[in-house]
Amino acid sequence: MSAGNDGTNNNNSNPIAVGYDKLTGNKTSKNTLIVANANDAVINTDGSLFSVSINTSSSQGPTDDRRIKPDITGNGTSLTSTISTSNTATASYSGTSMASPNVAGTLLLLQQHQKNLTNSFMKSSTLRGLVCHTADDAGNLGPDAKMGWGLLNAKKAVETITGNGLTSWISEENLTQGQTFNITVKSNGGSSNPLIASITWTDLPGVANNGTLGDNNITPVLVNDLDIRITKDGTTFYPWKLQSNPSALAVRNGDNNVDNIEVIKIDAPSVGDYVISVTHKGNLVSGSQNYSLIFTGITSDFSLISKSEDLTLFSNQDAVYNFEYKQTGNMTTTFSAVGLPIGATAIFSPSSLSANGTVTMTVSGLNAVQPGTYSVGISGSNGIEIETRMKQLTVYSPIVQPLVLTSPVSGQNSVAVSVFLNWNSNVNVENYNLQVSNQSDFSSLFVNINTTENNYLLTGLTPETVYYWRVIPSNRCGTALVSEALINNFRTAVVTCGSTFTASDFSNATIATTANSVATVPIVVSGGLIIGDLNVNLNITHTYIQDMKYYLEGPAAIGSPIITLFDEPCGDNDDINCTLDDAGINFTCGATAPSIIGNVKPVDYLANLNNLPADGIWTLRVVDAYNGDGGIINSVSLSICNLEQPLSKSDNTLSEVKVYPNPAKGIINIDLSSLSYSNSTMYKVNDFQGRQVLEKKSNNMIEVLNIENLSEGVYLLTIENDLGKTTKK
Repeated sequence: MSAGNDGTNNNNSNPIAVGYDKLTGNKTSKNTLIVANANDAVINTDGSLFSVSINTSSSQGPTDDRRIKPDITGNGTSLTSTISTSNTATASYSGTSMASPNVAGTLLLLQQHQKNLTNSFMKSSTLRGLVCHTADDAGNLGPDAKMGWGLLNAKKAVETITGNGLTSWISEENLTQGQTFNITVKSNGGSSNPLIASITWTDLPGVANNGTLGDNNITPVLVNDLDIRITKDGTTFYPWKLQSNPSALAVRNGDNNVDNIEVIKIDAPSVGDYVISVTHKGNLVSGSQNYSLIFTGITSDFSLISKSEDLTLFSNQDAVYNFEYKQTGNMTTTFSAVGLPIGATAIFSPSSLSANGTVTMTVSGLNAVQPGTYSVGISGSNGIEIETRMKQLTVYSPIVQPLVLTSPVSGQNSVAVSVFLNWNSNVNVENYNLQVSNQSDFSSLFVNINTTENNYLLTGLTPETVYYWRVIPSNRCGTALVSEALINNFRTAVVTCGSTFTASDFSNATIATTANSVATVPIVVSGGLIIGDLNVNLNITHTYIQDMKYYLEGPAAIGSPIITLFDEPCGDNDDINCTLDDAGINFTCGATAPSIIGNVKPVDYLANLNNLPADGIWTLRVVDAYNGDGGIINSVSLSICNLEQPLSKSDNTLSEVKVYPNPAKGIINIDLSSLSYSNSTMYKVNDFQGRQVLEKKSNNMIEVLNIENLSEGVYLLTIENDLGKTTKK
């Protein structure tokens, strides 16, 4: 992604330092590769970099928490580009929008090279880490806030891929909670062969900045904070990190707690072994973190490179992985398996090699393995050096068990007309077939969809209606029995629509042309409504609507919930005049203004607001993170359907139910025909000590309970369905 061309723009009235802090909007995102623009480089005859300078128009970093941004620099000055005037027309352009596609094209070639060698592509974190790791240092010594890690060096990146296992190392690992990963590498030493080690990971999303955090917030945005260290003979080497003053040289004398690319460089290593360690701080959200590990400036006696993709198999199949083996000496390397799941076995062909060749690892016995995803691998040892390479193995069983439906709970009343259906996920499932009907036998389906998620937002429901739902799981091996699927039911509430609340205070509705402009409009809601459905009617005039993020914020009394309506939609399109509705369509970007019209889905579900009190001050907040285009919020209103609160079920709710004979002997008849109710009813019989002695669920209008096995005495019969509940003696 381009860094932007605000290098000579001083619109930021409160920068962290003069001449810096000019990255705006998504240019500060932590998991992207942000590209700066360099002038033409001067290259030595051997292909090495002699000198390069930044184009003064290229936007400078860093981020407020002092992350190294931009990440990388590419040539984007006076490049020849195609233009739209004809199929053959070209023109010369400069800017980060030239540098960014230049870098992107190189990255595609690197992926192609990786695929050719290994039959698999690199993860995005590996690719991002590779180009930063192998960049030519430019600008200040070490990383800086103008050129990032330096000028992209495609040749060095290719050599790192090609030399993987012998003169370099690239692997994709997983760090679990509390784990320390250690690996020993060998350096030949010398200033011409620096030892460089790096880790890169795709960090989890943090708390979105909706324009209320203020300027220059130094709180790190990292969620999972990994650490890399190199040690030798009691000396510890640390990763690069920017200082508070971005014009100062980066340091490497301590911890880096802000970047998710960490690089350690030992300029002139001594000959011998170094231990590289990867750990983490605090708790890892989700319990683990994938990361990419890269070393250069190392030497190895042999290498093992996978030639196989990660595998997903039936439990009656064998997993076959091929590895290319190369060696530089004449020693014999023996192979063994690591990470095998319980029940599996592995054989190698051949079991050892003393010359270049291919080794095949076959993992069998998967029918004894629990379904799931495993990290399995090959370990090679020549008695001096050990190298381990891991691959992913996913095993599915054809026996697919029924799922547990979690919410709404079966029998729940007063459910909103848009509701989230949730069920437990299962590692043996690839697809969930959700079926929803207003018939208990599912003879007609309101919804019949397949999803890979374990939840679904159901919209367009009819008030005061009973719905039945079930989920039928499957994988590539088999499908669960429909007859065994758990069925839940719920009844929608009485919903009254037609209440619209329109904003009247537009004193802060102007969206300025300077970066990080925030416009807000309050909407006052009253009347004691409970949200059963909420839509947002929005009209905004603004050129280049992609500049903006749009939020609806709830009152403080309900916890100030934030719903993202749009997140930098479309491109240089103009204006919005639409209704945001969970039941709407996915928006499209029209060529003429207004670009977004009609009933469209928001980014976040408005149904997250269901069942909350509506009274209070709601706020439409629009954040324009970029310099240039401006606009105004013309109007905004909220359309709210009121969710009627359920009446409590009293013992008289089903007073018209007839129970006979009473006293009874052998059988008892229960007549619900006067209720005109055909859905399921639950019958429970308890003795006077509270012990349940009989339970039955039925859809019959007249039900017969067999009580011939009950001892003589007095019992309580409880009858309950969606209409209510009654207890009879």
